[in-house]
Amino acid sequence: MRADLHTHTTCSDGKSSPLEIVKRAKKEGLDVIAITDHDSMRAYDELAKGEPGNEEFAYDSTIATAATSTPFPTLIPGAEMTAKDEGVSVHLLAYGLDPSREDVKTLMASQRNSRKKRIERILEMLAVKGVSVEMDEVLFEAGRANLGRPHVAAALIRKNVVQSIQEAFTRYLNPEA
Repeated sequence: MRADLHTHTTCSDGKSSPLEIVKRAKKEGLDVIAITDHDSMRAYDELAKGEPGNEEFAYDSTIATAATSTPFPTLIPGAEMTAKDEGVSVHLLAYGLDPSREDVKTLMASQRNSRKKRIERILEMLAVKGVSVEMDEVLFEAGRANLGRPHVAAALIRKNVVQSIQEAFTRYLNPEA
């Protein structure tokens, strides 16, 4: 059995849409995949809605199925959840979540709110260091994805404060900065 149980889409910090991830997994011959975006299950909402012109793939909240003779991989719903352990931020992979359940929706909303508050704290810290970045600039960089430090880094690059994401993290975004 071939599996990839830790993938990210454009709903967090990935480069591919949810459907592109599923199609790539099929092409690569994977039997099972899990989309585990950071603090988000939006990918599953997108897959459930489907895309115009895509009749070959359907998602029913627990498994991916195919209308064609070539099966798609089984899709295990999941998320990469941010948590604190004795003050240290850790990431936990959670599998088997049902994105349609109200308690899961509430948890994801809470996680999004925590991410926004974290970005607000980062922007305040940057202001203390004499670097002005507005929340709207970070939201622009994030697009439809959950907010994260890479979006602050992208805003810093756009403003010519730094030249690269690595420089943004080294100078401003790592906890030691």
